[in-house]
Amino acid sequence: MFRGEPELAIKACESFLRISPNDPWLHSFLGILGGARYLARNYEKAAELARLAIQRAPTCPTGWRLLANALGHLGRLDEARASLRFRNEAVLQHYLKGLRKAGWQCRAESMACLIQRGSNAPGPT
Repeated sequence: MFRGEPELAIKACESFLRISPNDPWLHSFLGILGGARYLARNYEKAAELARLAIQRAPTCPTGWRLLANALGHLGRLDEARASLRFRNEAVLQHYLKGLRKAGWQCRAESMACLIQRGSNAPGPT
């Protein structure tokens, strides 16, 4: 998927979903499939898959991040910002710490800065 070939990831994930539609890790594969759709610039489908992943694992941040990205590209900014908010400040700080260790620097337009600004608002954990 990240090699610039989202179509291969889409085929693999769709095959997995056909073979194991009730897998306990279904939310992860929905997120991967949604990520591949996102990289293929099919943002509506990515948002739809993100919502399915969130329904199955509402406390998993991956679905929420995918949803925010897809909605942002669709211009649905209020919805995108709402899906970025964390209730658990410790979880947010843990993510930010890892990003900073990797050399990432916070810029106003970056996703983590948006999360940080909305971290006290209601939303996913």
